Amino acid sequence: MKKNELEFIEKFQEITLDSHKKILDLLQGQKMGAGEINPLIATSIVGLVSTLADLAEIENEGSATYLFKEVEAGIKEGGISKIKQIQDEKGSAQYSISDLEPHDLAGGMNYVGGRLSVTLAEAIHELPLPMRKPEMFLRAIEALLANLLSQKFDASHEVLDQLCEHIHMSLRDLQSRQPLSVVE
Repeated sequence: MKKNELEFIEKFQEITLDSHKKILDLLQGQKMGAGEINPLIATSIVGLVSTLADLAEIENEGSATYLFKEVEAGIKEGGISKIKQIQDEKGSAQYSISDLEPHDLAGGMNYVGGRLSVTLAEAIHELPLPMRKPEMFLRAIEALLANLLSQKFDASHEVLDQLCEHIHMSLRDLQSRQPLSVVE
């Protein structure tokens, strides 16, 4: 990270922390309990993150989603103090709630696949009961892949062909690991 970027981040954190301290001082002057203050603080944080995400989205489409996920990951990790501790321990500005090593491609693929599977299952169970069928998983994956391929790849049909080859290889690998059934 460049020196001017680091200085900007530090100044931004200073301004943000000062603003939140002023908000806390204002709330504490109202003689409210934690049950009343916490929702106000949470709303303040959501407002700040949303505003910054909206500003980023103006400059770079898709930034808001990225920022929301980064904030979510940072919170799950334990907040800024815990992230700083992880960065110091690893000697890196990077952190990850997956706890994977940076070059663990197979682990990364399995982690993302697991997360997608959980999210897909949750979404299926939010649908009306008649739609909660195994075929809905396939239709959802088809829609996701079609959108992903058309938006991210110029040669979408060629990429799809390669993807199908890899899926066939994975299926053969999985089938070879299963014990053979005994026919009587």
